[in-house]
Amino acid sequence: MMITAFAKASQALADESYLTRALEAMQFVRRELYQTDTSGAASGGRLLRSCYVDSGSADVVHRFVTPVICR
Repeated sequence: MMITAFAKASQALADESYLTRALEAMQFVRRELYQTDTSGAASGGRLLRSCYVDSGSADVVHRFVTPVICR
């Protein structure tokens, strides 16, 4: 929904920065939250529910099928 909202805002406001944000968010989802099947085929993939940046390194992203519950 956020990606769609940014894309529509870009069109409605004629502001290219919103389109840039939509594209960056889409690239993040594809890179960090989408898993392909073992053959690499996109049709067999799944969208993960969450990911978390490692507090020790901003370059390390942990991906989880179910959210981590902190207690």
